[in-house]
Amino acid sequence: MDFVPLLQAAGILVALLVLSKIWMSKTGTQAPEPKGAWPIIGHLHLLAGQTPLFRTLAAMADRHGPIFTIRLGFRRAIVVSSKETITECFSVNDRAFMSRPQTAALKYMGYNGAGSALGPSDDYWRELRKVTTQHLLTNRHLESLKHVRALEVDLSIKELHLLSIKNECKVKVSEWFRQVTLNLMLRVIAGKRYNCGDNERDKEARQFARTMDEFMYLAGVSECSDVIPGIEWLDLQGNVKAMKRNGYGSWCVSANVVFRSGRFDGGSFNCVLRLRVFGNGSLSVWASGCFDFGSKLQPWVCLYEWCSAIESVKFGGRGQTLILGGSDTTTATLTWAISLLLNHPTALKTVQQEIDMYIGHGKLRRVDESDTKNLVYLQAIIKETLRLYPSGPLSIPRESIQDCHVSGYYVPKGTRLIVNIWKLHRDPRLWADPNEFRPERFLTSQAEVDLRGRQFELLPFSAGRRSCPGSTLAYQMLHLILARLLQGFNLAILPGNGKVDMSEGLGLSLPKATPLEVLVTPRLPSGSDTTTATLTWAISLLLNHPTALKTVQQEIDMYIGHGKLRRVDESDTKNLVYLQAIVKETLRLYPPGPLSIPRESVQDCHVSGYYVPKGTRLIVNIWKLHRDPCLSTEPDEFRPKRFLTWQAKSNLKGQQFELLPFGAGRRSCPGNTLTYQMLHLILARLLQGFNLAILPGNEEVDMSEGLGLSLPKATPLEVLVTPRLPSEFYDQP
Repeated sequence: MDFVPLLQAAGILVALLVLSKIWMSKTGTQAPEPKGAWPIIGHLHLLAGQTPLFRTLAAMADRHGPIFTIRLGFRRAIVVSSKETITECFSVNDRAFMSRPQTAALKYMGYNGAGSALGPSDDYWRELRKVTTQHLLTNRHLESLKHVRALEVDLSIKELHLLSIKNECKVKVSEWFRQVTLNLMLRVIAGKRYNCGDNERDKEARQFARTMDEFMYLAGVSECSDVIPGIEWLDLQGNVKAMKRNGYGSWCVSANVVFRSGRFDGGSFNCVLRLRVFGNGSLSVWASGCFDFGSKLQPWVCLYEWCSAIESVKFGGRGQTLILGGSDTTTATLTWAISLLLNHPTALKTVQQEIDMYIGHGKLRRVDESDTKNLVYLQAIIKETLRLYPSGPLSIPRESIQDCHVSGYYVPKGTRLIVNIWKLHRDPRLWADPNEFRPERFLTSQAEVDLRGRQFELLPFSAGRRSCPGSTLAYQMLHLILARLLQGFNLAILPGNGKVDMSEGLGLSLPKATPLEVLVTPRLPSGSDTTTATLTWAISLLLNHPTALKTVQQEIDMYIGHGKLRRVDESDTKNLVYLQAIVKETLRLYPPGPLSIPRESVQDCHVSGYYVPKGTRLIVNIWKLHRDPCLSTEPDEFRPKRFLTWQAKSNLKGQQFELLPFGAGRRSCPGNTLTYQMLHLILARLLQGFNLAILPGNEEVDMSEGLGLSLPKATPLEVLVTPRLPSEFYDQP
């Protein structure tokens, strides 16, 4: 009997079994899939609605486990939410999941991947990542910009104080957070800042803020063409048109920032302009069909490529990613932090006590960035806020570039990965009372948990190769802004409101559903004390010199119109020259800091021929300087007109070293412009609206000086105040 054919057949059968076994072991079972998928659209209909997507996916995880598959149109995605599955994705399979999917948002708002946060994994992304992590956002570079961040927060705190005065202590702190974080990012990236007034530059700032809001919203929406190929031209939801418009608008604003600054990030990189061209090779401005820039312009992209001597930095995409991503997420986190503290007054009191104990309550020294490492309860509050309300509740989707396995399930190439960070942060296996605000957990049982995601338990900045490169800068900004705010102000919920509404809104960065409005009152003397003292001295001087009082009120009436209902505005004060002279003369006679804050020499030097050794302290007697008869005639007399005649060119910045109410040199007061604006506006409004008179029985106001750093009056100032305009003037909102 011939056994050869039988052996051949048996061999083929065994080979098929082995190959089948190998194939089955290679592919294996895919992660479970929720029921209810429809043809073509998959599970998209289950993800729509007003419920935040991270909550919908968290509910699915409760039913199907920490890893499951969803079909997004023709695309498959796995959703993971446990420590074990996330650890496997970001360690064993980190290389497999290092790319990003191609989306409409990436194409139209990310300049085809020019921003490294959204771009696919390629040589271009690796180049940008290297420049960002090794040059722009290194600890050394961030340390060199420490003074820039401190100066910006100083100015913003003063603006908040002025805002609280204008609005009778009611302040939308969410809007203030937006302004301070945007300005911080702009100062670090482009060396400039925006204000929020009514001039053209400030309108541009508001346009930038609106563009940023729209960017974050559109980046978080589900676009049908991302998951159903070939239908982008239909633009069923209108998102593609909005993305094109936003991409062009944000590119123009971002480029304009650098155009005006002339430098990349406040001086670190001297920049030149080049063009990187995509598409068919024609030099064109990025545009869409709805923008007609002429027949020669193609609807594709050319973007700015800002180059230093070290590396090539594409500002159009990378700068936009840093500014938009950094400012919006920081704003959201700070808003949630204050909301949580207002709903937990004990924690609010504790963190303010910690700041006072370390800095000293009532002292004029401000919290510095170097202090925050010692404010452990403040750090715990930041961590707990990022745990409960991560700025990215769902990670930016990644895409597998090769087949892999996660938790024993087969994941084919091209599958998208979505990490539900919000669900991970509320896992009861990791966190006791996961839905409760407990900052103390980061001081005791989970003190070793950090924000870099090394333990894969706390991932506010994601983890792995595509984690946020700006996490260090964001952490520094969060600590500094929150510490300064809590040091300088008391915060309270508006009367009539029980608790702050903690409802989440829709968007990529987890915004609050409603703006946060808070009662803000100063808790330290600092800037407000010096302004109060100066205004008190100004009114005292005017009451003792009724001719000057009458003259300044006549000036206001002539410019605004006597009896008219229009109030003096900040823009009017530049035309009220006698009012300006009164403020200058008040600051000359009674400077808010009669003795400068002492300085200390860091090296040997000579002053007026005298040797001054290193370590010697310098005290400037500003009060004495201002009353020097060599500089001013009748130096002890109140003569505002001196600043309208022979001393008209003397300014308050100390450039002539004759009038130094705010100091001079490198350590002069950074908020002198804001203080000057406050003095003019408050004094002008008061003098426009009221007649002031000395109390009956008193001939003159006592001008004795009290003891204190800001030169207060020895006795409080009491005045007769009567309206001088029709009642309708005071009824205006």
